[in-house]
Amino acid sequence: MAHDVTARPNRWLPKGEVLCERRGNPLVVWSGIPGERAVVRVVHRGRSQDYGLFVHADEPDPQRVEPPCNRYSVCGGCPLMHLTPVGQERARRSLVRSALDAEGLRGVSLGTFHPSPDGQEGIQHEARLGFGYSDQGHVRVGARGRRDRRLVPIPRCNVLVPPLRHVMVALAHHTIQRSVRPWVDETGAGVLREVILRMSRTTGEVLMTLVAARGIRELRGLAEDVAGQVSSVTGVWLHLNSEPGDKLFSPAEDGTVPARPLLGKETIEERIGGVTYTIGPVDSFHSNPAMEEVRYARALERCALAPEVPVVVLHTGIGGMTLQVAGRSSWVVGVEENSVARARENGRRQGLGAEFAVGPLPDVLSDLRRRLGGRSPVVVATPARRGLGMAVVEGILALGARRVVYLSGNPRGMARDLAAFQRAGQRIGEVEMFDAFPNTSRVQCLATVEGGPIEAATGRAPRRKVVR
Repeated sequence: MAHDVTARPNRWLPKGEVLCERRGNPLVVWSGIPGERAVVRVVHRGRSQDYGLFVHADEPDPQRVEPPCNRYSVCGGCPLMHLTPVGQERARRSLVRSALDAEGLRGVSLGTFHPSPDGQEGIQHEARLGFGYSDQGHVRVGARGRRDRRLVPIPRCNVLVPPLRHVMVALAHHTIQRSVRPWVDETGAGVLREVILRMSRTTGEVLMTLVAARGIRELRGLAEDVAGQVSSVTGVWLHLNSEPGDKLFSPAEDGTVPARPLLGKETIEERIGGVTYTIGPVDSFHSNPAMEEVRYARALERCALAPEVPVVVLHTGIGGMTLQVAGRSSWVVGVEENSVARARENGRRQGLGAEFAVGPLPDVLSDLRRRLGGRSPVVVATPARRGLGMAVVEGILALGARRVVYLSGNPRGMARDLAAFQRAGQRIGEVEMFDAFPNTSRVQCLATVEGGPIEAATGRAPRRKVVR
C-alpha cells in the first residue's frame, strides 16, 4: 500500500531518478533532487529497493520548476524536465563524475558543458513510436511508459520538432482508420510494431520507416494516406521483423538491415560542418543536428590534425567524423563492422578522399597496423553505448596511436574504456559534455587519450586501398 515518507535523496542515478540511501531498502525517487528534503510517496516495495514519487518540498530546490508537459510522469522520456537548464547541467556533470570515479579516474577533470544550441524544446529530429492497445482494446500509438511500458500518446511532445508532431498525429489517425493491427509480442499476432520518423533540419523532409511483422496491402495505403496529408513526408519504407523481443531491426546474415520501398524517396539529406550526409531508412544519425555540429567542431579541434598525419575513425556509420576529417589529413580510413555502403556513397558524391574498411574492429586494426608501417595515427572512436571493449582498446594501443579522440553517448561505457587506456600508461584529457538530449539524463562526452609514440612527420602516407 502506498504511503508517504520524508526523504533527502543522496545522488543521481543514470536513468534520471535519484537515490535515497537509508536504513533498510534504498529508495529510488522519480522527480527528486539530491539534497532536497521532500515528501515522497512510496508506491512499490521490492526485495532490494523501494520506488517512490516526489510529492512536495517545503523548501524546494532553487533549480526545481514545474514540468511544461502533461505527460511528464506517465511517459518518463524526459526525467530531468523538473529542473532548470542550470539544474540539468549539474545533474549531468554529477553523472559523468560518478562514472569516472567508479572506474578510478578521479584525476580526470570535467571541462566545458555545451548547451543545446536550439534550446530545450522542439529540437529532436527523430522519433521512435510504438503501436499497441489501450486497456479498452483501442489501437494506440505513442511512447513506452515510464514504469509499465504501456504506450502513452504524445501528440504534443515538447522535445520533438513541430513537423514530426504533425506526422505522428496523422500516422495515429490513419492507422486507426485503416484498422492496421498492432503486433503483440506475447502471441505474435498483428502487423505493425514500430515506426521511426526522421526529419532533415537542412531540407525539412521527413523519412518514415515502418517496422512490421509482415507485409500487407494496408501498409502501402497507410503510407499514401500519411504522405498525402503531410507533404513533408517524402519517403516511406518498410522493414520486416517478426522476431520476439524489443529489438528494433532484424539484420540479414551479412549484418545489413534490409528495407523495401513503399512510397517516394529512399533518403533525406543533412548538412553538418560543410559536409552533406545522405541518410537512409535504417541508417543511424544524430537526432539533434545543431548539437552535432558543435560536437564535430570540438572533436576536430581536439584531433589537432596535420595534413601528413593519418587518421583512423572507428564506428564510422554513414561517414560521420570520417568525412569531417577528409581534406584535413592526407589519409583517413573509416571502419565499420557491417556495411560502409552509405558512408562510401556520401564520400564519393562530394569528392572527399576517404577510405572505408569493413570487418571486426580488432582484425581491421591489425591490418591497419601493418599498412601504417610504424606511423602513429590519430584515432577517432565513436562507439555504441556499450563502449569499445578491451579487444579494441588493445588494438588501438598496438596501433601506436599518438592521440585518441573519444566521442561517447554513455559515460559509464566511456569510463571503462578510459580506465583501460590509463592502466596502459596513457594520459586522459579533460572531458567535455554536450547537451544533445535536453530534459533527459543522457549526456554525450568528448575526451582525449595521449601517450602513444609520435614519429617524425616525414615520408609518404600509407598507400590508399580501394574498398569496393
